[in-house]
Amino acid sequence: MAMNLRRGLFRVWVLITIAWFVAVGAFAYSTLQHRPNRMPVATRIMSGDKPVVEMLCSEARGKLGTDFSTSDTGVPGPWDDYTKLNVGTRCYYLMPAYRATYPEYASLSDDQLFGDYGLLSGVSVNPWPVIWRILVVGVSGSLALLLVGWLVLWAGAGFAKPRQPPPA
Repeated sequence: MAMNLRRGLFRVWVLITIAWFVAVGAFAYSTLQHRPNRMPVATRIMSGDKPVVEMLCSEARGKLGTDFSTSDTGVPGPWDDYTKLNVGTRCYYLMPAYRATYPEYASLSDDQLFGDYGLLSGVSVNPWPVIWRILVVGVSGSLALLLVGWLVLWAGAGFAKPRQPPPA
């Protein structure tokens, strides 16, 4: 019985692709399950007994490392001097620094700021960008493996003996 290397490797690729999709699916499921239904523009986080306000750094006022921090404790530190602010980076204010930087909210109570219908209660989140990113990772990984396997077989075929036509 002659071995068909291409068919065998294709079957191995199918099995690896199925395992890859299961792994990516499990990761995606856990990622989407732990993603909140509402992503706050600025939310209250309890860091010990100090209330902290979280927001996108692109919307933050003041100076990084002085008024707010990239650490979720809200305490500015030397690490803020070396932080590269990318799109979507979160910054954190301690409540006194937040009230000083945002005087329009200084007279409001915490409940008015952070209640269910408060000013900083949040906006709905669109899950599709995350889902598309996961799909791209899942499909591109398996297609990359197929392409590498095909290229290896193609290169190996270059070393094969030329086939002789059957005698007439």
